[in-house]
Amino acid sequence: MKKIAYVGIDYRSAFKESAKRTKHQINSLLLSHDFRWPKSKWTQAHPEWISQIKMSHVYMQQATDKYLCHLQYLESRLQNLKELIEEIAKYTDVSLTENS
Repeated sequence: MKKIAYVGIDYRSAFKESAKRTKHQINSLLLSHDFRWPKSKWTQAHPEWISQIKMSHVYMQQATDKYLCHLQYLESRLQNLKELIEEIAKYTDVSLTENS
């Protein structure tokens, strides 16, 4: 059971890194088109603001939308993994702080 928890923690770390890269890609795409968020990034308001942006070209709009959709997927997987690890941790001495 403990080994399963560590695998879950490893997956969680990989998803966190992927989400971080996706956020960076979104920010880079927006900055390259002169869209600048003046406040703290990745608060609840930031993705909402991004979803309201209308890019000048349909392909750029599709890319932005796909990045946001992918980020939402990654964040939902992260939440699922967190819940799974917490459930497993009830039966082992593993916590979310190990290897993450």
